[in-house]
Amino acid sequence: MVCGSDELAELSQTLLTVGQAAGALLFTPLADKIGRKPVHVFSHIGIFVVSLLTTFVPSYPWFALMKATFGFFQEVLILSVVVDCI
Repeated sequence: MVCGSDELAELSQTLLTVGQAAGALLFTPLADKIGRKPVHVFSHIGIFVVSLLTTFVPSYPWFALMKATFGFFQEVLILSVVVDCI
């Protein structure tokens, strides 16, 4: 889908990073409020659904949206397992 255009490949990577930033900002406080386990399970389910949907997207805009959403859930997953040691 992006083999012919380096710009589109770089844009999808940038959108992944933007999704990670959004996940870090929105769900880190939520994990502290409702608990890490529910947020962790939610992120696993989100990654599964987004990965499954990405295989069926017909165009680049949908692919880019899926990359950003995947980055969102990926960051939520990573941050939900981090434990403060202070």
